[in-house]
Amino acid sequence: MLRRHRVGKDSFQRIARELGVSEGTVRRAWDSMHAEEVSTAAADGRTPNRGGYRHLAADKISRMREMILLGNSTTREIALADEVSNNTVQRERNRMLADACSS
Repeated sequence: MLRRHRVGKDSFQRIARELGVSEGTVRRAWDSMHAEEVSTAAADGRTPNRGGYRHLAADKISRMREMILLGNSTTREIALADEVSNNTVQRERNRMLADACSS
């Protein structure tokens, strides 16, 4: 179940529906397997990062990230090449920046 969320990027809602349980049950299962992360987040007064469902295919995300890292294409060029919106490219830039700052 948790592998489907981490590797398959399935949403908690989809996993719950297919297993015939509530979304809360799936979320609690995730929390119990990541107790240290949940405790740290609670101590900091924030919600743990449980990952998330992405509508984009993994190959589009990686291609977009490669083009962003190369730095020789505009947001519009990346969006056209990957068949996504300019906002999607900008969100991915922001996500990459946030990941870099948290590391």
